[in-house]
Amino acid sequence: MPDAPGWLPSLIPLDGKWEERVVELYATYQEIFFTGSCRYDGKPVHVGTKKTDPPYEDSFWHLISRDDKHSGDRLPDFDRARRLLWIPAVLNNSNDNHVLAWDFQEAGGTIRRYIWLKEFDFVLILIDKGYVWILITAFFISSNWSRKNFEEKYTKRTV
Repeated sequence: MPDAPGWLPSLIPLDGKWEERVVELYATYQEIFFTGSCRYDGKPVHVGTKKTDPPYEDSFWHLISRDDKHSGDRLPDFDRARRLLWIPAVLNNSNDNHVLAWDFQEAGGTIRRYIWLKEFDFVLILIDKGYVWILITAFFISSNWSRKNFEEKYTKRTV
């Protein structure tokens, strides 16, 4: 792996009990998204506020866990969770040569913005709502299939 750009924060340590780490991660999530400081392309970045599992927003769970195909539950994804602080860093440095950013029209017609820190296998997906960006998800790319999928989306980008 190449040297990380100087603007990229260190990974968050997740030693100890997961339940305790969730509380700490949630405080970080709140600081990133509910202080109004998270911005991209001159506009604020918002996350969904729906809470299926109070007190935590579904959008929070999307950033620290993943769906288990067998059980249907969301399970801890340490690779995602460790990179929570990468989200605002990548958004703030999206013009850096380490970052690819493009629009892609999905099969249903929705246009999504992909922001990919390719050399470090980290991607953010947003939707432009005109006055605000909505963060759909962000995650560590852990499979060759996923990498290939993002490469294809980049090749077929609209912008």
